[in-house]
Parts: sequence; structure tokens; C-alpha cells
Amino acid sequence: MLAVIRIGPLLAALIFSASACGATTEQLLAQLNSARSLWAQRGPVSYSFVISDGCFCLSPAYNGPLLVTVRPGRPIRLVYIGRSTRKYAKGDRVTIETHLRTDIPQLFDWIEKAIRASPAAFFTLEYDSVDGHPVKVELDDPTWEDEQTIIAIESFRRHDG
Repeated sequence: MLAVIRIGPLLAALIFSASACGATTEQLLAQLNSARSLWAQRGPVSYSFVISDGCFCLSPAYNGPLLVTVRPGRPIRLVYIGRSTRKYAKGDRVTIETHLRTDIPQLFDWIEKAIRASPAAFFTLEYDSVDGHPVKVELDDPTWEDEQTIIAIESFRRHDG
């Protein structure tokens, strides 16, 4: 299944990316480590962002879009902000376990595990050039049957001084 989600307009000057059709695991990890270093230097302790997973196979509350609020350094609240469905209305708090209940350091860890576990995969990784947070993670592993993962981070906001 090919899953596609809408990615908001992004200024090329604010994002650095690796389109990994030919990138090696070492190149992907080097770019990830650069983003992590930038986050360690400039990333806020409290922040919020909207996260979505392009897989449409599960509950909307599982795949988003979700507004994640992180205070200080841990996700404290998830709110579904997508189109209302039978189960979820825009603004409903999400209490189920979901891989989208994450903060930026945990997302970096997930990206690293995916890179190491899927050396045959094609990756597109985009990071914010100001603080290094991931903006887009696209993974297409030819060893998985008809699967593609696209995680998008939008509307990132700092909440501390």
C-alpha cells in the first residue's frame, strides 16, 4: 500500500535533507547525528508539533494528525486534530498507545533504528536547519510487501524562552 500525506509548504532554506536513493547507512547516520547535535545545542525543552503517519490502515487517533505537546522534555498531551470520524472528533484527547506519542529525541532514536534495521530501504529524511528536529521521515523498504511509511512533523512551536 502506498500511503501519501499532505506535507505543508516548506522553505528549502530552512530544511536540510537526505534523499537516500543512493545514500549509504553511514551517510544517513551522519546526517542524523548532525541533526541530533543541532537539537542538543538549539532544541527547546518545551514545544509542540503536529505529527502524522501516512499509513491509513489503522485508527485516525493512531495515525493522526495529532498535536503533541512536550513539557519539559516529555510528551504530556496528544490531541487529534484531523477530520471528525465516527470515533474521533477534532480536539479529542488521544489516550490510546500510539507510536506518535513521542518527543524529538525519541523520534531520532526511531529513525536510527529504522536506518540500522532496513539497510535495503530507500529513505527521505528532512531536518529543520535551525534546531535539527525531523520534518519528514519517508521509508520505503522493498523487502516489505506494498508498505511505505511517511511521518511528517508540521507546525513546530517552541514554548520556552
